Amino acid sequence: MPSRSIAIIGAPLCDGEREKGVEKAPDAIRAAGLVTELNEFANVTDHGDIDLPSPTSDKISGNLRNAEYVVDFCRKVKEAVNKALNADEFPF
Repeated sequence: MPSRSIAIIGAPLCDGEREKGVEKAPDAIRAAGLVTELNEFANVTDHGDIDLPSPTSDKISGNLRNAEYVVDFCRKVKEAVNKALNADEFPF
């Protein structure tokens, strides 16, 4: 088994987009066999998706949609990436 470690971190966020569907990307990538393929090259741990409740209503500010929510979500991504790095995992 390879000595490298990869952390899969799903970030299913579309609440900053006007079009829906982006949030399905982590599940689609997993369903396409990402973990199986990467296991040939590294030890892979799927940490699941980052969880943050969806906003109850859209807040539009200029060209931005749900800016505060998106910032909060990005902070959660940063935390998950830091956790993976501290565990000597490559965040993906």
